[in-house]
Amino acid sequence: MNKLYAVFFSLLIVLLFTGSAFAQIKLPQKETKSNPKPVQEKAPKKEEEKKYKGLVQTLKVTSNAPCKFYVDGEFKGIVNSDQILKTDLTKGEYQFKAVSTENDEDIFQTFYTVDQVSVEKFYEIDLQTKINGRVAFEKAAADSKRQLEQREEERLKKEAQDARDKQERETQYNTTIAKANDYYLDKDYAQAEMNYTKALELKPSSMEAKNGMENIYYHKATKNDTEEWYSYYIKNYPSGTYINDVKKKYEVRKEENAYQRAKSSNQMDDYESYVNKYPSGKYANETKTLVENSYFSFGQNSYNSKSYDEAKKQLEYYINRYPSGRYISDARDLKAKTDRKIKAANRPDKFILSYAFDRNAYIGLTLGTYNQKKAGMYFAARLNSDVMTSTTYFKTNNSFDTEGASYYPTFQTRNGKVDGILGITYGVVNPIWLYTGLGLGYYPTFYEFNYASGSEKVWARNVDQSRVPILHEFGLAVSLGPINGSAGVCLRNYKEAFMMFTAGFSINR
Repeated sequence: MNKLYAVFFSLLIVLLFTGSAFAQIKLPQKETKSNPKPVQEKAPKKEEEKKYKGLVQTLKVTSNAPCKFYVDGEFKGIVNSDQILKTDLTKGEYQFKAVSTENDEDIFQTFYTVDQVSVEKFYEIDLQTKINGRVAFEKAAADSKRQLEQREEERLKKEAQDARDKQERETQYNTTIAKANDYYLDKDYAQAEMNYTKALELKPSSMEAKNGMENIYYHKATKNDTEEWYSYYIKNYPSGTYINDVKKKYEVRKEENAYQRAKSSNQMDDYESYVNKYPSGKYANETKTLVENSYFSFGQNSYNSKSYDEAKKQLEYYINRYPSGRYISDARDLKAKTDRKIKAANRPDKFILSYAFDRNAYIGLTLGTYNQKKAGMYFAARLNSDVMTSTTYFKTNNSFDTEGASYYPTFQTRNGKVDGILGITYGVVNPIWLYTGLGLGYYPTFYEFNYASGSEKVWARNVDQSRVPILHEFGLAVSLGPINGSAGVCLRNYKEAFMMFTAGFSINR
């Protein structure tokens, strides 16, 4: 019995759930007038627009492109470019929207504020600008797409052309490298270099061509045997096959060039440079001997040419550099002589004050300087007492007149003399100097005569016999300590000659 109750309740529960599920299923309904299909938007009837009877603003809407016009989302009608759509608006702010009838993507939106009523206003929708912008954008996009397609097409063409060019270069390279190798084996190095160069242009990474060029430049370097070619190989092939051999040849060539350059220039700097760079070189002993001989010869030649300061410097350099040299003894002796010469030449100036005289002028004075290193100067003046004879008369027509009186000369005369000389002194060897000078003389002649009565004697100068000669003198002077003296010859108008002498004192300045 209990089992029957259980089965009954189970069936009851199943029926209840099944009925509930059927109740939720909606059967399809036929289309009736009460459930019509949706229709397109239509403008509200004019009767509905006239429901509001208050004050409004009548807005006359125009557009420069056909469009559907909405106010706050409410469809107001279609505006064509040659039509006006009227709509009444109360005070407030509205959202205007215009959608192109030809393309829903062309949309114009803005806000409009009504602050006056009982008036009519025009409002123009500038939809064409939106349309123009869309068209321009679409054109630009189309142009960009077309350009991308063209570039892609050009890229593909270029890739194809590059592939063909690469194949052609590879073919040319194989032909060229084969020619280069054949020319190299035939020792036609010029043609081989040209083809190896062309092969590298076709294939810059070709090791075969690079090795071929290295072989060419090694051949050129060894054939030309110059610093420039060896240096070129070392610079361009620092890890080359022949680098060690080239470096050895390069050093040998540099040493040879340094020696030949020194021989060609015969300059001590070049010889010294060779010895410094190659102290154990092929020509080192020969060059060292030449340098030593040259330094001693420099000092010797300077001494012989009386360039004592230069001789001293060069001899000191030789003695210091070659203390055991083959000319060391001669160099020391020559330096000692040079020192004495320099000491003598550098003695200080001597101021001289001397008594000067000759056979016709026993009153005189000489002032001047002596110096072994440079020229000195002197001034000499000599005269006799006759030059100071007092006269008051002069000669006219072989008679002497003074205030109408006549006088008769006797045969007694006096010959005055004054010499003035300016000259130079020059040291020959201490303590001897040469001197020479130029000057002028004044030699008046006086006659003794009596008055006519014979009671008085007077002297008158004879202007016809008075002279002013040119004087040139020269001679030797000796200065021993504080005492000096000289003897020389004075030429008068280069016709007459007479001896003159000085004796006096010397003072070191």
